[in-house]
Amino acid sequence: MGSARRVWVGALVALTALSVVPAASERAVATGFAAPNPSATTAPAPTVPGVPPVPPPYVPDLGPPPPPCPYDQDSGRQLVLDQRAAAMSVLQAHAELAAAEERLPALFVTRRRLAVRVDVARRGHDLAARADNRHERRMQRAAIDVYVEATPAIESVESIGALVDADSVIDLSRAEELRNAQQEAVATRTASVKRDVDDADVHVRATERALDRHDDAIRAAHRAVVDARVQLAAAEVRVQELEAEETRWLIAAARTAASPIMGPSALDADDLVRKALASNSKPALTVSIHELARLFLEEGEAEGVRGDVAFAQSILETGAFSNPSCCSIVVWTDNNFAGIGACDSCEHGRVFRTAREGVRAQIQALRTYADPTVDSPDDYASPMVLPKQLQWIRAGKTKVWYELTGKWATGAGYGLHIFDVYRPMYAMRTAPDPAPVVAPDPTIESARAARLLAILRFSMIRSRLSG
Repeated sequence: MGSARRVWVGALVALTALSVVPAASERAVATGFAAPNPSATTAPAPTVPGVPPVPPPYVPDLGPPPPPCPYDQDSGRQLVLDQRAAAMSVLQAHAELAAAEERLPALFVTRRRLAVRVDVARRGHDLAARADNRHERRMQRAAIDVYVEATPAIESVESIGALVDADSVIDLSRAEELRNAQQEAVATRTASVKRDVDDADVHVRATERALDRHDDAIRAAHRAVVDARVQLAAAEVRVQELEAEETRWLIAAARTAASPIMGPSALDADDLVRKALASNSKPALTVSIHELARLFLEEGEAEGVRGDVAFAQSILETGAFSNPSCCSIVVWTDNNFAGIGACDSCEHGRVFRTAREGVRAQIQALRTYADPTVDSPDDYASPMVLPKQLQWIRAGKTKVWYELTGKWATGAGYGLHIFDVYRPMYAMRTAPDPAPVVAPDPTIESARAARLLAILRFSMIRSRLSG
């Protein structure tokens, strides 16, 4: 009887020990401070007399492997980069289209002015040409008079009389001088008229060339408008394609902890708040729960991290934001939502001045774990809250949530537990999954091509009409 009692007591003690060790190891140890978990180590190494024993290497208990994600580990980061590039292309196309369309009215105003100048130049040329024609007719009549009357073609009656009535050599000399002077005057007048015609012709050609160059500028502006519209249409098509890709990606990524840490968020602030309040109707926070949800989504979007999953991580870390001041090394006034600095042997975790600072520190740490491209504080969207974490964390070596176990926290299956919180959040969301796009529809692709072609033809027609 006594031996049976001792066996029963021994079994009870063993069960109690097994239940306490995992509970103690569940506290999060973030930003590279994860302490070894005694319950997840291998067999002890053999000891040598006189030499201190070497502790066995720490092997985190990842838990059972989650379902595989159909997308690779960098797919979320690449999707975010592609979406940002597409959005920037749309903005640039809009700006180029606005600039191109803004040029056209001013070009048309200038063209009207140049057309008036060309018209004035042509009228001046016509006047000079008519004056030249009149002078030519007068010269022709004078030549006819000389031929018919066999006398000098002198327009002045007085000079003709002086020539006919000359009684002396002096009178003849004077008449000859007068005739020569009149011929010189006629030649000067002829040269002046010809010069006016030539000047008018040069002016007409110059104004016409200026008008032609301006018409070329208008046609180039029309082509710029056409190109900008085509680029805008192509950029919008790219955005639509990425939206369809994002839909497929979010559906797949919401199902498994093997999905990437980086990527877009699937849930909005109301979805996050609904889950938090369902777990704890009175969260202990320095800001409202709605404000905190918004901060997670904003900071996550800025750094390319899935802010909604990070919010689920915070629910796990804080007990649905209930950090009691009596028995926790992280209290609600610390604005520490991820157990940052709360190692198993620490007296207190990190304290952040504001809720945004605490959220930003968590998001930036997640990005450091997942993003292989960061190697300095300048690579982050916002000033780093904990710049030294680049020394603690091997950047880009932990790209999925499942692998955070043993790195962010020592609790067994830590990454799996994050998704144990997130999956119900995703199931409770307000917007259902849209129908996934399996493959591009040829009809849609043909419609897109037809739209681009219609835009191009319309702009070319307008260009011809304007020219």
